[in-house]
Order: sequence, then structure tokens, then C-alpha cells
Amino acid sequence: MNASLEKTLENLELQELIEVQEKVSDLLKSRQKEEKKALMDAIRDMADKAGLEIDNVVWADEAKARKQKSRKLYPPKYYNPQNPTQTWTGLGRQPAWIKEHLAKHGNLTALLLPEE
Repeated sequence: MNASLEKTLENLELQELIEVQEKVSDLLKSRQKEEKKALMDAIRDMADKAGLEIDNVVWADEAKARKQKSRKLYPPKYYNPQNPTQTWTGLGRQPAWIKEHLAKHGNLTALLLPEE
């Protein structure tokens, strides 16, 4: 940092320093916005020169990754007493063993996994 700027800042009152901080914050946001726009324009130009759609170049992998990451995993809620390795979360299509149990017994209470 410039020595004279540093000296000037040291001589400011608290309220003046707060105002300077707010001004610097606003300038940073503005400059970052300008840099982002310039970068996006350069990327668009490069994509155009390569004959590609920008969405296919930049955001396709991000959207795919976001979709994969955002998928929430639910723990199993029910199990098959004849084969305890078969479990079901209670969401989505019912497995055949669930349908069979419902047809015979009418409810899933007996298939609930014990809570840990």
C-alpha cells in the first residue's frame, strides 16, 4: 500500500474509516462485476469462434454436478424379514416384497427397521 495513503488512513476518525470501508466495499463489488462481464464476453467470443454454444461449454458440467450433489439420500425405513439385505426408504416405487406383505398383512408396521 502507498505510504501516503496509509498515513492518511491512520489520521482518519472512526466514522470516516467506516465511510471509507463502505466506499471500498462498493468499489470492489463494482470492479468485480465489471471483471465478470469482461470475462463472460471473452468466453462467449471464444465459444463463438469454436462454433460452440456457451451453455454447453460453461454450465453443462456444473448443472450436472449440481444435480448429482443435490440429490438427498434417505436412510432405509423398512426391511424384508426373509432377506434383511433388502430395504426400502418408504419413497418411490414399492418393491415386490412390500406389495406382497401389504396384500397379506395390510400394513408395514412389522417391517419397520428398529431405530438406532
